[in-house]
Amino acid sequence: MSTPKLPTRLASAPGAATTRDSAPPRDLSGIVARCDSAGIDWLDDAATLDEHARDWWPVSIGWAAHGELLARPGIVVLPSSTAAVLEVVAACNDARVPFTVQGGRSGVCGGAVPEPGAVALDLTRLTGVLEFD
Repeated sequence: MSTPKLPTRLASAPGAATTRDSAPPRDLSGIVARCDSAGIDWLDDAATLDEHARDWWPVSIGWAAHGELLARPGIVVLPSSTAAVLEVVAACNDARVPFTVQGGRSGVCGGAVPEPGAVALDLTRLTGVLEFD
C-alpha cells in the first residue's frame, strides 16, 4: 500500500521542525510493549513522526513551508487488522494516552493532527471493506 502524500514538503530536516504546541513527554512504554507482544508495527523515527504530525489543513501547509508543525505524535502505530486496532485502543485506554486515528491524513481542518506526544493510529494497512453503514 502506498504512503499518503502531503501537499507540501516540510522545510526542515526530519526532527528539526519547530512545534507550535508541546507537552511533557508521555510514557508510551506500556503501549510499545503491548504492540511488540501482539506483533503490531510501530515507528518513532523523526521522519515518520514529522509526516504523521500534519494533514492537508491549509494552516499546517503554511507552517510546513516554514519548517513548523503543530505537534508531533510520540509514536505511529500501524495495525493491519481490526483485532490489532482493538489492542492498540485498549493499550492507549489503559495507559490514559490519547490517540488520533489517521486514514490518509486527508483532512482539511487539522482533525488528523495528533496531540503532542500521543499515538498516531495509522490505518492505511487495513484492507478489504467488509461493510459500510
